Amino acid sequence: ASLLAGDLSSGREFMVKNDFGPMAEKKAQNFREFASIYPEYSYVFVGDNGQGDLRAGEMMYEAVGPKFEALYVHVVQEHTKAFGYDPLRWAANGLDKRLCFFRTYPQAALHACRTGLIRPVGLRRVCEAAVRDFKFITPKKWPSARHRLDRHAELNQDIWEANVYLEGIGVSPSGYVPAERLWQDGHPV
Repeated sequence: ASLLAGDLSSGREFMVKNDFGPMAEKKAQNFREFASIYPEYSYVFVGDNGQGDLRAGEMMYEAVGPKFEALYVHVVQEHTKAFGYDPLRWAANGLDKRLCFFRTYPQAALHACRTGLIRPVGLRRVCEAAVRDFKFITPKKWPSARHRLDRHAELNQDIWEANVYLEGIGVSPSGYVPAERLWQDGHPV
C-alpha cells in the first residue's frame, strides 16, 4: 500500500482556482514513478470522488493498462459532481469494467471478492471490521440521529448482500451492526 498525495503546488491550484486537475495529475505522476520502480506488480487504486481521485485513477489506468486491476471510488458526493466524471470515456477506454463506486467498505470488498482480488475470508473480515468500527462511533460524532440510522441501515444492507454471497459459496457469514433497543420487554409502546 502506498499513499499518492498531491503537493503544495497542486493544493494551491485547488485552493485558489478550485481546480482538481493539477492534484489528479500529481497523484498520477507519483503513481507512474511508483509503477516504474515495481513494473512486475499489478495495481488497485482506492480513492474517493471528492478531490480528483477519479481522474487520477483513470490516468493511472492509462499509464499501465491491464496491470491496473481496479479503481475503487468511495462515494462522498453525487457522482456527476466528481472531477473527471465521464462514463462515456470510461466505456471507450475500458475503465468501466474495472471501476467500482461504493458507499461502504463491505460493498467494495464484495466487488473485490467477486472479481478475484480478495478471498471470501477477506470479504468476511472487512464486514466484521466495518461492524466493529461502526460501534466505536459515538452518538456525538454523527451529524444527526437520522444520519446515523441511515448509515446503520446502509451498512447492514451491504453486509447482508455480502453474507448472501458468502453463504452461497459455503463460507460462514459476518454479523451485523445490532439495532439499538428502544423499549424494554413489558413496557407499553
